Amino acid sequence: MFLPNNRLAIVYWNFNFTNDRSNDFLECVISNDGGVTFGAPKCITAVEYYAPRGIRTGAFLPSATTDRTTGNLYVAYQAVGPGGAARVLFTKSTDAGNTWSTPVAASDNPGTTSVFNPAIATSPDGQTITVSFYSNRDNPGSNTLVDMYLAQSFDGGATWRPNIRVSSASTNAALAPNTGTSSNPAYMLGDYLGVAGTATPDVPAVPVWIDTRTGNPDPFIARVGVSPTLDFTSWEAARLSLAQINNPKLGGQAGDADHDGEDNLSEFRSGTNPLNPLSVFHSARQLNISTRAFVHTDDEVLIGGFIIDGADPKRVILRAIGPSLTASGIAGALQNPTLDLRGPQGFSIAANDDWRNGEAATVEATGLAPADDRESAIVRTLAPGSYTALVRGKQNTTGVALVEAYDLERNGNSRLANVSSRGVAGTDENVIIGGLIIGAGKGVDGMGTARILARAIGPSLAAAGIKDALENPELQLVNANGSTIASNDDWKQTQQFEIEATGVPPTHDREAALIASLPNGAFTAIVRGKSGTRGVALVEAYDLP
Repeated sequence: MFLPNNRLAIVYWNFNFTNDRSNDFLECVISNDGGVTFGAPKCITAVEYYAPRGIRTGAFLPSATTDRTTGNLYVAYQAVGPGGAARVLFTKSTDAGNTWSTPVAASDNPGTTSVFNPAIATSPDGQTITVSFYSNRDNPGSNTLVDMYLAQSFDGGATWRPNIRVSSASTNAALAPNTGTSSNPAYMLGDYLGVAGTATPDVPAVPVWIDTRTGNPDPFIARVGVSPTLDFTSWEAARLSLAQINNPKLGGQAGDADHDGEDNLSEFRSGTNPLNPLSVFHSARQLNISTRAFVHTDDEVLIGGFIIDGADPKRVILRAIGPSLTASGIAGALQNPTLDLRGPQGFSIAANDDWRNGEAATVEATGLAPADDRESAIVRTLAPGSYTALVRGKQNTTGVALVEAYDLERNGNSRLANVSSRGVAGTDENVIIGGLIIGAGKGVDGMGTARILARAIGPSLAAAGIKDALENPELQLVNANGSTIASNDDWKQTQQFEIEATGVPPTHDREAALIASLPNGAFTAIVRGKSGTRGVALVEAYDLP
């Protein structure tokens, strides 16, 4: 290593003139004239040789480096550490090799596992130190299945953070050349590993190692974020190239490098891979569905169903809206809707006629109180399960009404996994209209997506005893601007295999379904009968993983 002022340092292993590997030591020699002459050897530390069984390693090859600011010396080596465990140990000198710090363990591997072939790098100021090495800690029962690990220190080597697994698949050293015998193998992965260190979170550390996942020993590299605490900058540096980071559409918190609808900040918060669209967590949630349809009597009332999925109860508000639809230009609005909430067993658990006659203060506190006193609302905290909300006209009156279910706990551990509404799909304005609200995700300014399966069910309702089922429903998904995002007539015509993979495809070929990833905002699912037909239909929205 070249030091300031034309000095040169060489670090090496001294076998102490014996075959006993327990009394070896590390030494260094310093040249003050660029390598023309060298001073007397300086002892770094006593060391007990360690090499894992079955693998030929650079057990007596310490790795050393220096920083550009102070010229301090840093050494990492494999050895038997305190308590007899294999360790990667670290020591440094701040006085040109004259004295050395007490060795400390950079590796935190369990005591019965192996570590070998360390490589060390430091930042220019000597504070950020990175050490890479092999370990079998992920396969403790095998001598030859190993992974690449990284140790980091941000205080000049005084303390070390928990080790990071760098390799995504274990390397089988038995696929490397055997420099031993069949009875006493010594598989040689190679002694010449390296690591490029870094000083800043926006530049990754880059370890290089020999990996056999392809069937042959090949060099592999990885980018590793360097930061005392997990932050977006170091995470991005480890995953995106500099060209991607500098492209606003791909890099930065608002970029979407893999075009999966979740920006990089969302991928960081969700722990997913920003370069793999299949590695995605749809961080937004379906918060509301509101279905508008004509409310008849008997079996043709408006029925809203929803499923709460998860381990925890969820607080929701249900609303039955009628009179206030007139102000929105809806003709024939139901003038006095009633609301009946039924639990998983089909029994009524709450009911309301005029919302101010119930829990008015609780309803008002949600910020979602109906605009007309004759409309109905129920607020409840419900256990996971299936629920049904029935909307009827008081005294068997009929008209257009709206049934709604709102999730009042957006960040809870449970969710509205499925919401559905059954009503009569007529023509013109009397089609079934389902409104969806997608809540904020984990990205910049609430960016994120919810993956939704929308279904329009008709023919299969007849098998459930529903009279006058719509024979051929059509489904149209529209955004808040009125633009059609997607549409479907018969579900097998498009996205068949993706829909089947959800486990809840329609059971009849004439029913409609589509899958879409929807960002934060409001959307509408419209169900109508093909060729202007009329009948009872079901509109559904499933919140998919």
